[in-house]
Amino acid sequence: MDRGKKRILRVQNKIIIEGGVYHITQRAPGKEKVFLEESDYLKFISLLKESSAKFSLEVYAFSLLTNHLHILLRTGNNLLSKAMQELFKRYALYFNSKYERKGHVFSGRYRAALCNDADYFLTISLYIHLNAYRARIVTSPFQYHWHSLDIYVKNVKSSFVNPLPILEEVYPSSTKKAKAAYRKFVKDMSKISFSIRTMEGKKSIKKLYEEVIKWARRNKKMFLGSSKLFSNLWEIEKKMQRIKGRKLPRLPQNRKALVYLVEQLLARGYSILEISKKLGVDRVTVYRWLHSEIV
Repeated sequence: MDRGKKRILRVQNKIIIEGGVYHITQRAPGKEKVFLEESDYLKFISLLKESSAKFSLEVYAFSLLTNHLHILLRTGNNLLSKAMQELFKRYALYFNSKYERKGHVFSGRYRAALCNDADYFLTISLYIHLNAYRARIVTSPFQYHWHSLDIYVKNVKSSFVNPLPILEEVYPSSTKKAKAAYRKFVKDMSKISFSIRTMEGKKSIKKLYEEVIKWARRNKKMFLGSSKLFSNLWEIEKKMQRIKGRKLPRLPQNRKALVYLVEQLLARGYSILEISKKLGVDRVTVYRWLHSEIV
């Protein structure tokens, strides 16, 4: 696998990693809609629940909008493609039958992004739960019915959606405190100054990730010692400040650490040009860091 693409990538040929965490997206063609009535949303959620049991999928988050949807899940085997094909096919048959229509309900094959980093794991859950707010469907993310946010912030007795792995990244020692923290997290991030409403895909996630870092720094006292994730975020920022403007280190162990940092930034969607600006060096230097022989 190419350097810098091992932590989050789009699965082009559906090569599925057993136990991998995936951000699934699917949408209607053109200006068509996937969901028209309340019963449509309920039907899809029911089918998702059945698929999660049948194909050993652990669902962490979802958001269903009128013309597209997001699912964050972990696959327990290598049958993700089969699971998604069956899920979307079953819903399409239901939708066409109910509304006496023909043709495609979804726009081609679904998209999947492998998420193999704890900080992106949390960021994508936030991205999904802010989806309806970004689309201006609601004025607060807590008002929307057709996503999994309630499971993260309220006392829901049982659900096929499992919020605990993400909540533990926020506050591992107490589910109650983790839910309160996640609510604050969503509330604060819904008020961020940049316009995530006009951004899509990788750019939006990358910008959101940057804001997650800033938010973690502002709330350091709240999370200090409770989450490896936020320690990670601060450490990346500290390393960038220490490295800024420096030349290639001489010691192999320092060079390995530098290359790892650049790979971390590449994995988060930053371009070589953006990384060079962040570190205060030119692009040639960044390329030299990445391709230098480490002994």
